[in-house]
Amino acid sequence: MYNQSSIAGAEIDIMTEFVNEASGTIDLTGGYLRVGCYSFSGAGLLAKNFGTITGGTIGNYCSLWYGEGDGVNWSDPLNWSMGIVPDVSSSVKIVMASGESAEVHLDIDMTVARQILLYGPDLTLVIDPGVTLNFDSGSTSLFRVLDMRRAAIVNNGTLINHHMIDSGYSGSPHNASTIENNGLLQNFGKLNNFIGSVFYNTGTLDSTIGTVENYGSIENQCGGTVVGTI
Repeated sequence: MYNQSSIAGAEIDIMTEFVNEASGTIDLTGGYLRVGCYSFSGAGLLAKNFGTITGGTIGNYCSLWYGEGDGVNWSDPLNWSMGIVPDVSSSVKIVMASGESAEVHLDIDMTVARQILLYGPDLTLVIDPGVTLNFDSGSTSLFRVLDMRRAAIVNNGTLINHHMIDSGYSGSPHNASTIENNGLLQNFGKLNNFIGSVFYNTGTLDSTIGTVENYGSIENQCGGTVVGTI
């Protein structure tokens, strides 16, 4: 759907392509606009707003990284689908096509109730110093909240896991990923370090309550502290 004119009283479910051009106006009064995740990568989903949307509600349930703002900071709305920074209700998908690369900096505190997919190659998510990424939906059941495939996460702040992190996903060397912890990683759930994946620790890994399943490589480097069992 490409809108260059006006739409009123709409109920819009975005499943593939949606672009509201600069000349487009949408009045959602009595209606809604929902962006949903309908494929594992979200690579086939286009959801952009350059015009005006008023009234009703916008549910950005699937936040896709386009990097069309400053191309770096999580807090820049122009980097995201629909020009909306992800919130606690959003699934987040950062997907690199062949030949693309990105270093995305989480520069604001973020609590995630759904899932973050990091799909490389050449993709790094950096948690900036003083920033907390908290995987916590309030549920005690385990489900995958961080799905890393050929990607890297560098924690220079605080990473809290109450559920399940898959570094390398299904155990295929093709999906091998890297976690570098230079800050505090509190693991109250499960961290799967799959075949070919590497976990570097120069900060503090506290897993006294949670579990670490290691099928790859864990390197506790100089200055690193591990509390619990790995």
